[in-house]
Amino acid sequence: MPIFGLLGSAAIFGEAIGYGKVLAAVLILLGLILITSAQWIRQRSILRPSTG
Repeated sequence: MPIFGLLGSAAIFGEAIGYGKVLAAVLILLGLILITSAQWIRQRSILRPSTG
């Protein structure tokens, strides 16, 4: 039956899309964490008196 083949490929494709969405969300979260931590470190270094 070709219908079951199509359903199987659609399920595999759906799983791939789901994993892609999860990966994208994780990457976006990591990027936001990196950006915020970089800004926080920059603010800390600016607020800290630089005694060279």
